[in-house]
Amino acid sequence: MKKILFGLFALSTLAFGAVGDDHLYFRAEFSPFSKYDLDSGAKVENKDNIDEAAYGIAVEYTKDVLYNLEVGVGTAYQKHGDFQYKNGYDGEKLPDFNSVPVYLTGKYKIFNVGQWTPYIKADIGYSFNDFDDNKYFSYEDGLYYSVGLGVEIEFLSLEMSYRVNEGELKTDHGKYDIDNSRVMFGAAYRFDF
Repeated sequence: MKKILFGLFALSTLAFGAVGDDHLYFRAEFSPFSKYDLDSGAKVENKDNIDEAAYGIAVEYTKDVLYNLEVGVGTAYQKHGDFQYKNGYDGEKLPDFNSVPVYLTGKYKIFNVGQWTPYIKADIGYSFNDFDDNKYFSYEDGLYYSVGLGVEIEFLSLEMSYRVNEGELKTDHGKYDIDNSRVMFGAAYRFDF
């Protein structure tokens, strides 16, 4: 019985390995539309705009698991743009809210039109936000998620997605939820192996 179970396990492992290709994506992304949401109890009122554009780079490893479906893992460095608060605040400048998310990713290719392949994509993971603290403020880590759509043209992908990094702003008088949300435009290059 043990030999049969071991044989079935080995066969299923080989079958999973034979399903499809492995892919490695390198992506650069940019957003002119980044926004911070901060709890009102933090006594820091933020402006609706940011001081500079948001940008990032990412690396993802995926595997074909079903027809037109890839799943995998990824990580990125994301600079969200400077947090701008209204002039009435007398405290020290808030540190940059930058993130390194580690996430699971899924990508479904809808259909092929010649060399063009549109797809939908989603990510969910954990965002490490605590990089540039000062003596008055620090950021705690939180949830990261993203949904988007794009098109593959051979090995190049062009993508638009809505991304959110959640966290907490830690001050000397408490912790307050802070989120950065944005629409990102990205381009990725795929390596198959």
